[in-house]
Amino acid sequence: MDWTDFPAFVSFETIPARTFCTTRKIGASLSEHGFGDFRYISETPKKKEPHINLTFFASRLSISPDKIFFLKQVHGSRILSIDTPFVEKRFSLPLPEADAMISSLPGIALVLFLADCVGILLHSPEKRVSAVCHSGWRGSAENICGKVVDKMVNQWGCDPKTLVAGIAPSICGRCYEVGEEIVEQFTSYPDAIVHKNRRYFLDLSAIVIAQMVAEGMKPESIEQCRICTKENSHLWYSHRGEKDTGRFMLGILT
Repeated sequence: MDWTDFPAFVSFETIPARTFCTTRKIGASLSEHGFGDFRYISETPKKKEPHINLTFFASRLSISPDKIFFLKQVHGSRILSIDTPFVEKRFSLPLPEADAMISSLPGIALVLFLADCVGILLHSPEKRVSAVCHSGWRGSAENICGKVVDKMVNQWGCDPKTLVAGIAPSICGRCYEVGEEIVEQFTSYPDAIVHKNRRYFLDLSAIVIAQMVAEGMKPESIEQCRICTKENSHLWYSHRGEKDTGRFMLGILT
């Protein structure tokens, strides 16, 4: 399947749940960033109307906007459990600062907002537990994705061998140039580092896959779309390609 033909959504065949990744081809145009931009969603006042693009895509998913759960992503390794007590007090709390969520509650959507960083969806078909994980270089250095798998196994009772995952469009190892000080944090992943003409490039998706496999997941259970956001910034927002830009949405319906 050629994912670039999708005007609004892409999805993962590996995951037996409804998954989605928006493009910048549809939705409201809110600023100079263009259509389908979720960048400023965390700034929407809670007591007013939901973010216009959140409302638009909620209608496409046939759910209420208040069933979509998102975070203030901070490039760390905090993992939030979306359980009934959290849902009941959600709107009385500040937007939580974290970079991953796990839940088994039915009928909600767990989402991330991205523009080059690696976005990962994980799912246990047996336990009906789902997770989303945002992993830039800082999150990858802290092994956030490996920690999500570990938490799904040890706190949610999932079998790592039956977990499935999907990796969204993200910046590829050809385009993600980093400094030597960052490369030094990933010496355990030599295959993900390219040193060319005194320049360093890092393959974050390869690192994330290695971290999930290290926790017991099967490599063949991890679906990677292999689309670079910087090389395809006409379809997905790219911070490296555009600097000041919007954010697209990745998510899973539990």
